[in-house]
Amino acid sequence: MKKISVDGGALSNNSKNHFGNFTVTQELLRALPLTDQKNKYTVFIQEKKGTDQACLIPTVIDYKVLTPRIGWMKVRISLEEIMHPSDVFLGLNQSLPLYTKGRKIALCHGLSFLKYPDLYPDSHNRMKSEIVQLNRRADHIIVSSTRIKQEWKELVGDSKKIVVIPFGIPHEFLQLKPSKTRKPFLLFVGMNHQIKNLAFIIKAISELRKVDGYQKFKLTLVGVPHLSDKPKYVQCIPHASHKELLALYRSTSCLVSASLYESFNLPVLEALSQNTPVVATDGAVIPELKKYVTLAKDNTTDFAKTIAEVIKKSLTINQDQLRKEFNWERYAISLSSLLNK
Repeated sequence: MKKISVDGGALSNNSKNHFGNFTVTQELLRALPLTDQKNKYTVFIQEKKGTDQACLIPTVIDYKVLTPRIGWMKVRISLEEIMHPSDVFLGLNQSLPLYTKGRKIALCHGLSFLKYPDLYPDSHNRMKSEIVQLNRRADHIIVSSTRIKQEWKELVGDSKKIVVIPFGIPHEFLQLKPSKTRKPFLLFVGMNHQIKNLAFIIKAISELRKVDGYQKFKLTLVGVPHLSDKPKYVQCIPHASHKELLALYRSTSCLVSASLYESFNLPVLEALSQNTPVVATDGAVIPELKKYVTLAKDNTTDFAKTIAEVIKKSLTINQDQLRKEFNWERYAISLSSLLNK
């Protein structure tokens, strides 16, 4: 049996902080006990688990609250690793403590800040430093797509440590409920960041609304608190629970994404799991998901045209294949093989 320490810093009781890292951490910690009975996991968290987390996360894993939050990863977890050394440290948030005696396995969530540094003026240097540290110190670096592995090789110069394991469909989205009616609105799920290319999407929808039969179509932006001077046909929803997202995925005519860069794009997978068609530009979709998505050219006219074509076709998604390829138990099995080396 190995003692494995896990960075659970992304686990928050505040639902407004439940972004991609929260979902990845939660889903992995749910799947690991189902596939690995050999090892003992201690997950370091910053606050006591709330009621929702207690229900969602298996109790067979030990959770340990570490305080204070200042210097939490570099100093506090390092101190914990000195006092209670582990055999393996699993860094789920692209970071490692200054000290840990055991092997180090870390997740890298993408390199958008290296490809588009001008879009990350306040965090580019910090995130670049984290990548340099991961490359130097980690024994294995897990990424969610072959795209990131190739970019790591191009930008960092070495990909020998890189292991590709795609994410799975979150458990809340595993239940497939047929949609009776698709409503005349398009859906975006993400955040208001320049990398998401929202201005492109809004312009494309404006062009779509000029086409016969699409004049009443609207755009719903989930995860976007506010947009100045937004058109009347654009609705902003600052936050949506998984239950609310399910309802949106099942009722929208199409999910749209035009990001300049995505390391995975979980909303695309969530939408596909509900038989919702997806139209996206090339940069917004990882290679592993492209066969399930309709790609559009990187201009608003073609993007709008592709949306109209997809809505008319009523495309069918191979759910059996999708759920086989993007499965958290499969992820956990692949991870366990690294942990048990």
